[in-house]
Amino acid sequence: MSTETPTINNQIIQTIVTQMAEKIHQEKDYLTELDSAIGDADHGVNMDIGFQAVLQQLPQWDLDQLTLKALVKKIGFTLLDKIGGASGPLYGSFFMQLGKDLTDEKTVDLPTFYQMLNNGTAAIEKRGKVALEEKTMFDVLQPTVKYLIDHEAEPDYQQTLTNAQKVAQEAFDHTTTLFPKKGRAARLGEKGVDKADPGSASIKFLINIICDTLKDQK
Repeated sequence: MSTETPTINNQIIQTIVTQMAEKIHQEKDYLTELDSAIGDADHGVNMDIGFQAVLQQLPQWDLDQLTLKALVKKIGFTLLDKIGGASGPLYGSFFMQLGKDLTDEKTVDLPTFYQMLNNGTAAIEKRGKVALEEKTMFDVLQPTVKYLIDHEAEPDYQQTLTNAQKVAQEAFDHTTTLFPKKGRAARLGEKGVDKADPGSASIKFLINIICDTLKDQK
């Protein structure tokens, strides 16, 4: 059981977005296949373009000097600029608003980081005008982040992160049973049931990467 929780700094954020870029690149065709069933068939390509752009920008940013707030804002702006379709504003807003409550911090503790994730989740809710049970990425992100915050005081933080990954998987599985109510998928109605939402899939990738990265910190 691990009781000493990690602190989150720019290097951890760098690891998260680097691994996300690699994962999206690997799963680009899978995300596109999901999107072809209910959307524009461009989620995989657009996400790959956006996160590869972040990967190219990272070496040009002075991570030793940047505050956490500045780094996540740069990531968000890059995603907003480079990801096409509806996902650009959503992922861009998510990262930009992670640092909403920060000032000049270069490290934060785990509860503060969970609150950062909550701010990013709220940004997606506001920007996308979404609610639960609408078959969107919010259906996966919101319950997972809520679980982390509700269990932040648990002594074994690694187990909490593992449990959060299970919450994300269960939420993702649940989205396949929902009627799509947002975007082009909404026109499908009943035909959209039993099909996975590509945004829910990509945000699940990000959640898993965040949790695995934090579990690896000693």
